[in-house]
Amino acid sequence: MKKNLTAIFLVVIFFMSGAAIADEKIRVAGFCAVGDVMLDRGVLKIMLEGGADYPFEKMTKFIKTNRLAFCNLECPISATGEKRKKLFAFKCDPGMASGLVSSGFNMFSIANNHTFDCGEKGLQETKQFIEKNGFFAAGAGSNATEAMKPRMININGLKIAFFAFTDIPVDLGKKEAGSSQPAMCSREEVLMEIKKARSKFDVVIISYHWGEEYMRRPYLYQKQLAHDMIDNGADLIIGHHPHVIQGIEKYKNKFIIYSIGNYIFDQKSDEETESFIFCCEFKQGGVYNPYLIPVKIYNCQPDFAHGKEFNKISNKIMKLSKGFNVKFINQANGLIVE
Repeated sequence: MKKNLTAIFLVVIFFMSGAAIADEKIRVAGFCAVGDVMLDRGVLKIMLEGGADYPFEKMTKFIKTNRLAFCNLECPISATGEKRKKLFAFKCDPGMASGLVSSGFNMFSIANNHTFDCGEKGLQETKQFIEKNGFFAAGAGSNATEAMKPRMININGLKIAFFAFTDIPVDLGKKEAGSSQPAMCSREEVLMEIKKARSKFDVVIISYHWGEEYMRRPYLYQKQLAHDMIDNGADLIIGHHPHVIQGIEKYKNKFIIYSIGNYIFDQKSDEETESFIFCCEFKQGGVYNPYLIPVKIYNCQPDFAHGKEFNKISNKIMKLSKGFNVKFINQANGLIVE
């Protein structure tokens, strides 16, 4: 995990300049991760006015500098699925998802409490939409067993296992056990699948939809589960669901992002519009050269944070990460994570 800090700082500046990167080295893959992407309600209204690319415009160039780019897709993409009757139900028509296709993201968690907002048909169409475009979807399957399996990714000679789970209850309605569903797994099942993957893959990534909305700190059970996942072979854990930033922990030289916050959403409070991008390199052996870039969401459109907003978000991340055995080096455009 040791690194040349000057070199990493230059990498951050290089990325922020929008320059293309040469990421085709053998057994190396550049990676970035963001939080929740929701393309309905207020976001849909803005897309209808400004175009399907509008929410992604300011960040697409940067996202595309990474060979792998992750987000949590917080709505079904479906032409025929009907919204279920619930307090908050989301849906995006495939025709309005063109901005997502060209955004640079190619790894999607579809294990969350909105995955089933258009029922089984909506979930199936979402998975088909992602895979039809050559992207990677994890966290759902034609039955419970398939849903918990990793999406296998082979990039630049690296074998990567990409898991996505949710512990937020999802009402599947009156469905049979063999129906399509998101990965709602027990602790034992999660750890068993991670342990099996560890012996077969170079890198094991976990996306977890967990915790409590708007809480600034994770529950004790999340910390213990995160440690157990790393003990069983996980290299990186990316958490989401609270819609606000939580801390980052370093445990056994692996990193846990308890909540990465929103990315494209129509929530408007200060805390709901503060986020960050986590970036690193994947190599055989795990995660290297991690850093993060503070992000501010303006009118459902994320952008690099600057000035007072940059300092505010950076300080918040560092404060929330106290006691988590992690250090940050504040540079002009981001935070190097140690």
